[in-house]
Amino acid sequence: MNRVYKSLSSLRLTVALLGCCFLLVFFGTLDQVHIGIREVQLRYFESIIALWHYPAAWPGGAVLSKLFIPLPGGFLLGGLLVINLIFAAVRYFQFKPKKIGIMLIHSGILLLIVSGFLTSYFQVESQMWK
Repeated sequence: MNRVYKSLSSLRLTVALLGCCFLLVFFGTLDQVHIGIREVQLRYFESIIALWHYPAAWPGGAVLSKLFIPLPGGFLLGGLLVINLIFAAVRYFQFKPKKIGIMLIHSGILLLIVSGFLTSYFQVESQMWK
């Protein structure tokens, strides 16, 4: 149990998850040109797993367009980042008056991730009629 606790609270996991977030945004931005903003939002950021395929219009696309790269989706990365942040807070943070700024910053990050998930999960898209 101690080994799992240490790996869930490690800085290496944080850096790896943030790197995956970078890749997800990068590949989502590339696909945004072809499938639109809303579809990219659904496929990449509001999913557990995202699949990116090599565009046929790019060099070597005739052969590589069948290549699919699986990426962790936004919901998966967000959930893992929340778990990592909570475990790291329990493991590393010291509750002292000097450290209140660090606690507030990390609480704000946690609030942003959770509120982003709740907004995307419970939102209702609609239009107003004149």
